[in-house]
Amino acid sequence: MNKEQKRMWTILSTPDDIDFRKFREEHDEFWLNQKREIIWVPGMATSHIISCINLLERCGQSDTKAYDGLCNELIHRYGYKKVEI
Repeated sequence: MNKEQKRMWTILSTPDDIDFRKFREEHDEFWLNQKREIIWVPGMATSHIISCINLLERCGQSDTKAYDGLCNELIHRYGYKKVEI
């Protein structure tokens, strides 16, 4: 399945009223924004990915698939590595 087919399947199979946390627990390649639009993570601007990572850390959701997917995309792009402090 190509990225557009996966995106379409995700859009069609996601309930309109899905909880953001639930979506983040289930998906690592897609992001659900405030307008409830589903965005493909590799297509996001780096600044947007960093903002999303910061949001997830602030709201205690760094244990979700979405967080891992966003971090992995940065690693893929720039070779960043998550460092525990």
